Amino acid sequence: MYGIQAVAAAAILNHKGISGDDKLRGIACAAIVPGVLGLAVPLIIAQQQKKKLIAAPVIEVAATVEDVSVPNVYGATADEAVAKLKKLGLTVIQAHAVADPSLANTVVKQVPHRDMIVPPGSEVTITIGDEPPPMEVPVDDVDADLTKKLNAAVADIETRFDAKIDEQTRSIVEAVRLAIEYREDPGESA
Repeated sequence: MYGIQAVAAAAILNHKGISGDDKLRGIACAAIVPGVLGLAVPLIIAQQQKKKLIAAPVIEVAATVEDVSVPNVYGATADEAVAKLKKLGLTVIQAHAVADPSLANTVVKQVPHRDMIVPPGSEVTITIGDEPPPMEVPVDDVDADLTKKLNAAVADIETRFDAKIDEQTRSIVEAVRLAIEYREDPGESA
């Protein structure tokens, strides 16, 4: 019986064009172990076909994207800052905040800060300075004499301290003047 298996294995391997050591192994396995004919021959054929296949070389292409250093856009106009950041592939978010009038329409803050290393596409928030709204002080029914005195006092303070009084301080002085002018007399009732 073992001889029949060996002959069958040889015939199958010859038909498939397998020769040499591979053929000898297939015949020996089929002759020695009963029932191996069904396993040994297909295994030898598969190994031989694997040797015949020429695999194309596998080339791995990894796209490397370099991280970006966030540029300094402090003091730049909004348009300049947006152009500079977008050129580097960053996403720009604009915010606005009241700032000193000299900083109006320029970048007063950026997050992340300059020289931070971030991946392309990262968000950079730039805050654009807006001029403060004009302050309006009501001047209806103002005592002209009191106004002159307060303005003289402000001028005197500016001269003595060699400083300019800002609009906020002027507003406070004006509010005090109005409070003094319209204060209620202690003897009167509302």
